[in-house]
Amino acid sequence: MKEKILEFLKKEVVFEIAFILALASSIFLATQKIQIDVLHAIDWRVLAILLSLMLVVAGFQKIGFFTWCANIFCRRLSNLRSLSLVLILLCFFSSMLITNDVALITFVPFALMIINSTGNLDRAAYIIVLQTIAANLGSMLTPLGNPQNLFLFSKMNLPLGNFILILLPYTFLSLILLFASIFFIPKRNLPRNIISSSNRNRDIKGAILFPILFVLCILCVLNIVPYWIVLPVVFAATAIHSAPLLLKADYMLLLTFCGFFIFTHNIAQIPEIKTALQNAVAGHDFWISLVASQVISNVPATLLLYPFSQNTKDLLLGVDIGGLGTLIASLASLISFKIYTNSSKSDKSSLAKYLGLFTLMNVLFLIAEIALFLLLKIKK
Repeated sequence: MKEKILEFLKKEVVFEIAFILALASSIFLATQKIQIDVLHAIDWRVLAILLSLMLVVAGFQKIGFFTWCANIFCRRLSNLRSLSLVLILLCFFSSMLITNDVALITFVPFALMIINSTGNLDRAAYIIVLQTIAANLGSMLTPLGNPQNLFLFSKMNLPLGNFILILLPYTFLSLILLFASIFFIPKRNLPRNIISSSNRNRDIKGAILFPILFVLCILCVLNIVPYWIVLPVVFAATAIHSAPLLLKADYMLLLTFCGFFIFTHNIAQIPEIKTALQNAVAGHDFWISLVASQVISNVPATLLLYPFSQNTKDLLLGVDIGGLGTLIASLASLISFKIYTNSSKSDKSSLAKYLGLFTLMNVLFLIAEIALFLLLKIKK
């Protein structure tokens, strides 16, 4: 039992940090006799969409969809570098429409399955890190790409074209950097067939059900169908089709999101912090939002700083570019981190390797994006 507890604590470090921050901030509010509103602190829509997508992706895995796709990719692409480019660009472009969270939930397990099947696990960390960066930077081009963009787009009263133009130079730079990063992946030949067609799981009902549920999730992301309809439908349909799939969702990740939501909501209730933020943000929207994103992630940073911002455009750039950097700078990064670590149980050095690569690549991309920001400011 003791060993299992220690293993859990080592595995769920990010959750523990979120829990401690949420608890400490709640205790502080209680000592100051400030009302704690946990229910309103948590973004239930985000959690509902995440859980729905986790279940749908688990369903895709069960019916062998990713295995089928892997064979198609490996037949058409001759080497690991070209395959990695496709996997990374899938995250980059899909995140513009289905959000960075959805892109990572969908394509990181897909990438790991292919990498494992082709015997290239030594490159897994690097490819997943680039997928994460691609999803975080591709998503910043559109209002649908991530929650902070959707929130700020609704407040800025800008035409869609003008909104996209603000972020287009930074998105284009991101694409160039991603292409450059690909050249560090070797041109290893890929096997023509990963798993024979005879081993493919032919679940006709699942092959019909889970694509429908996936479309339903996308409609929820686009605010066409409410989350309080989508989650019960997905949960019930998954349970009826295969109840064990309900255990495949990463509930600890959902609890980690809850912890950060509560923490950021709590600190916004402290008058001293409110005053400090008002003084700090004035005239420094980009830099304050970028730094705040490193500590509390870009979505909560947006909600926290928007009321004090005098330059919403710089705030938008700060929180979007601020998704680079630390592991929690974008909560979407936690998704790929969790998926990768869960798939690398036998490799004790995998966690340190991933975090090292993640930090290095994020810092390099962050420096480049900041340099572009400064260059465009000078030209104006």
